[in-house]
Amino acid sequence: MQLRDIEISKLTPPATRDFADSEKLSRHGPFDWNKYTPIIVEQDGLTMVIQDGMTRVENARRAGIDKLPAYVFLKR
Repeated sequence: MQLRDIEISKLTPPATRDFADSEKLSRHGPFDWNKYTPIIVEQDGLTMVIQDGMTRVENARRAGIDKLPAYVFLKR
């Protein structure tokens, strides 16, 4: 596992849920670096799948942020 900045445009939603929960988005409000932790991503070759953090990714995207810190795990 390594912590690094990931471009949001390179992230793939998980197969189980391809969108952020709209109710969670409204509860969280605008993106705030002080209250968000790094997202968790699984990398399989060139594909980077979001494992945790769909709401953070969507809030960042809406705020015009193009990179987020992420813990990246390599799929074996």
